[in-house]
Order: sequence, then structure tokens, then C-alpha cells
Amino acid sequence: MIKETIVEVPALTLWYYPDTGILHHEVTRYPGVETLEAALEKGFELMRDRGACKWLSDDRCGGALPKSHHDWAQNVWGPKAAAAGWKYWAVVLPTDVIGTKNVGRLVEVYGALGVKVQTFRAPRAAMDWLLGCK
Repeated sequence: MIKETIVEVPALTLWYYPDTGILHHEVTRYPGVETLEAALEKGFELMRDRGACKWLSDDRCGGALPKSHHDWAQNVWGPKAAAAGWKYWAVVLPTDVIGTKNVGRLVEVYGALGVKVQTFRAPRAAMDWLLGCK
């Protein structure tokens, strides 16, 4: 698969696979709200401009996020991403309990926007699921 690096900073990388319409981010430690939101905005632009519709979030090392980020994602970013064509979200769960609990709430939030969400323990299984989504 062809892979384009969209964002690469010490704590986070965002790739785009143009042949499959998959966005994929990996968090290696909590990057801070501004960095995370900037990466999500770049992903939104790819959904809007290039037809990306699938997202793999590798959040194993990301930890819990502040409430302000969840509010922004739920009320601002999520609705516009869904309107731009976001259909499938594969989440590799954080290793910490609070982060995993937060993902459970996001599954409901984005599911209500029409995004089909599946959680995983490993990135390969998440990618395989997205590749099978049509």
C-alpha cells in the first residue's frame, strides 16, 4: 500500500493511504491538545478533499484526554468529519483504563453520527478490518 506521511511530530504521526481511503494515526505519548487537534483537522481535510472515509487510531500509548478535547471532538470535529464522509473508525485501545473507558463513550458518540466503530488490541487487526469495509 502507498503511504503518505501527513503529520510527523515527536508524539504523533498521521499517515494517509490513498489507494484505500484510510487515515491512520499513531500516538506514542500524549501530544497535547493543540497537536492532536491539528492532526485531526488535517485528517478532516483529507476526508473533505480526497475522499478518505476510514480512520485507524492507534492510541495504545496515548492515555486519557482532557474533557475540553472530548467536547471539541464531539461537538465540532466529529459532526463535520461525518458530514465529509467519515464512515469507519478502527480504534486500537489505550493501555490505561481511563483511556479505554473514554473510548467506550466515543464509540457511542460517533456511532450516533453514523460512523461504524470497532475496537481492537492490535493495529494489524484494525487495519485488516478497515480493508474489509466497503
